[in-house]
Amino acid sequence: ENGAPIVLASTPVYGYNGEIVGVASGGYPIENLVAILSNISLGDSGYVTVFTNDGTIVVGENKEDTLHKNIADYGNSDLEQLLKGSITGETGVIETDLNGENSLLFYSKANEVDWNIMISVPTDEAFADANSLLTYFIIITLVFILISAIISYAINVKSLKPIKEVNDKIEELANKEGDLTQRLSINRNDEIGELANNFNALLNSLQHLMGDILQKGKVVSEQTLTLTNSAEEMVQLSDTVTKNVQNAAQI
Repeated sequence: ENGAPIVLASTPVYGYNGEIVGVASGGYPIENLVAILSNISLGDSGYVTVFTNDGTIVVGENKEDTLHKNIADYGNSDLEQLLKGSITGETGVIETDLNGENSLLFYSKANEVDWNIMISVPTDEAFADANSLLTYFIIITLVFILISAIISYAINVKSLKPIKEVNDKIEELANKEGDLTQRLSINRNDEIGELANNFNALLNSLQHLMGDILQKGKVVSEQTLTLTNSAEEMVQLSDTVTKNVQNAAQI
């Protein structure tokens, strides 16, 4: 009555014998369909387009496009291929420039009403979750690498500390400033612990050796002192003998 477009559906009416006895038709305002599809949320700016086999837009991004715009009006060869594929019942997705924006277009055919459906979503929005997930994984990977580096550094420092102690002790001995009474306090059951134990054993041997040398040096010193005293006594005795001989010669 008001000139508003409607969706008209018709179906045959069959009699008891299976013959067609009439047609039942019903109309549904397209505005109601537009309102329903407009409420469908597809990201921030995605939308649904319904079009007929000749490309006439039934429901689109803008209400004024209803029955007044055709797929061919976009001047996009990808859309024309989409229309051909949809008419033949294909279902798929393409990526193309739509209204100056790179978008992903999902298309299919609604056989019940002989219409075609196209869902348009900007590529950035479509891959937003994937990009966020990728960023998340990159951050997690970097954090993991950083933590691994810190742990590796701590392990290396802990492992190299005993070796540094051994090296410092050897350096002290090389500079003749080493204290042979000191020992490395490294309690480990690995090669470094074995090295420390062997080094401590070396210090024990050196300490005993130095002790023996000092002891023998003391003995030698005492014997030398005894010999010196004996030599002095012999000199004195020799002087006495010499004087006695001289005295005897004068008589």
